[in-house]
Amino acid sequence: QGASIAAQIFPPLDELFQPQITEGKVYDLTFYRVRQCTSQYRPVSNMQSISFTKWSTLEECNDVLEDFPKYVYSLTPYD
Repeated sequence: QGASIAAQIFPPLDELFQPQITEGKVYDLTFYRVRQCTSQYRPVSNMQSISFTKWSTLEECNDVLEDFPKYVYSLTPYD
């Protein structure tokens, strides 16, 4: 709780992973890169993000706790 991180898939890897990912499912991700968020894109308060690589692998998790968060977001104040 209180810990979130953004994940990004840059082209051309988006074409490889798009068929493997379904919104609302939980995945175990291995072989990824942790990098600093850019100043232009930081959707959550964490300063780091996960970036998929050509070696990344996904495995769907079937035993997900009922209270596992489905969506995480942070609102940006107008001022």
